[in-house]
Amino acid sequence: MERLFETARAADKHVMVACVTAENAAGIAFHERMGFERTGTMPEVGRKFGRWLDLAILQKRL
Repeated sequence: MERLFETARAADKHVMVACVTAENAAGIAFHERMGFERTGTMPEVGRKFGRWLDLAILQKRL
């Protein structure tokens, strides 16, 4: 993941954004360990197996 951050910085990117289903605690925790901060939630924007899912938005400043 650090190599991805380095590549983005080299391309003059300022922020990386991750979108994870809000119920995916392990996915959110992984991104937080990588330095992402949760900045919002988009309610019921995805549908999977007949259920509406919320999307957690996380950002990391490079």
